[in-house]
Amino acid sequence: MLFIKFSKNSIYLRWLISLISYLLLLLSWQSIYAETGYMNTTDGKTIYYEVVGSGSPLVMIHGGDCSYCASQYSASTFKASASWDSQMDDFTKKFKVIRFDIRGFGQSSKVTPHPIDSWSWGKADRTTLDVVELMNYLGISKADILGLSIGSGIAAQLAVYYPQMVDRLVLASPWFEHSFTFTYKEEADILKGFLDRTLLILGSKDEYAITEADNAVKKFSYAPNRILINTPDATWAHFCNSENPSAFNQAVLNFLPVVVKVEQVNPIVSQPIYSTGNIVKIAIPQMLSSGFSQYFGISLPNNMGLFVAGNINEFQQFNGTTLPEWQGGEIAVDIPVTSSLPRGSYTVYLLRSLSGINPLVASPDQTALGTANFVITD
Repeated sequence: MLFIKFSKNSIYLRWLISLISYLLLLLSWQSIYAETGYMNTTDGKTIYYEVVGSGSPLVMIHGGDCSYCASQYSASTFKASASWDSQMDDFTKKFKVIRFDIRGFGQSSKVTPHPIDSWSWGKADRTTLDVVELMNYLGISKADILGLSIGSGIAAQLAVYYPQMVDRLVLASPWFEHSFTFTYKEEADILKGFLDRTLLILGSKDEYAITEADNAVKKFSYAPNRILINTPDATWAHFCNSENPSAFNQAVLNFLPVVVKVEQVNPIVSQPIYSTGNIVKIAIPQMLSSGFSQYFGISLPNNMGLFVAGNINEFQQFNGTTLPEWQGGEIAVDIPVTSSLPRGSYTVYLLRSLSGINPLVASPDQTALGTANFVITD
């Protein structure tokens, strides 16, 4: 190996540091702006979007935060999807984040009337249809949805009219006399079906949003779990994601824990057929990350039972109630074929699950079962 020694003031050292800094900056830039584009809607408009990060999808629908706020509010210069900048670093580490400009905002098509002037509840609302079309365009069948202000109304409508596309729902800073001002009681009733999957975030001094949430309780008995974010400046309390981003981000991440996928892995059988004198060897691929447990078992031929093991060659018949967690290494079975071993077809099982749960009563998304087969003959 070649080593080059640079003096502290070496021009080559300064050049190398500059190059590394540039590459790190480039990588950082690419991680922030992973994918951008425009989607053409079915009514001839364009929607600007960004997709950043990996993991389960999180669609974020912005509010009406503005860099220049005109007296006629719809004529303001809106921040649009850029108003989520304070969330991107935290959220993209855990989710595949999709943010976009609502039509009439930012880089999406200008429309008349502007949604700020025309938005209301109803299945024909184009802002909600735009979310449906964007998710379909990006190949996302279901996602967590986060909406703020007008975005909270759009998110709520998406859950009501397209419930199959919504997993969990975060509604922030509901728009006064809009977000929860349902046209029909049935809309509120459908939204109640998401109560156990909904978080309502309010700025502590956002009086209009708090009133909108309170009215939804009084008029429609719609009362999702709510959390108050401290927003000392009442002028900007409505945009609590920008006024207090650390508290906002933590509230969202606490409500939307990352869904960890349990990977299915098959045990490795050294050969498909064994006979007298052969050595049966079965290996278990080692887990590369913590937070998982695994369980090993073999079913014998002719319905002779399932045997489980917590270490190499240490089998016991499964009693139907408890599974010993695998404590051994990579080799699970290493035994010679003798006349005492039953002849016929064996099935090997490797069950992986999230740690800390009983795999026998876990939900399907918390476990993964891999299998392999072999035969013992004379």
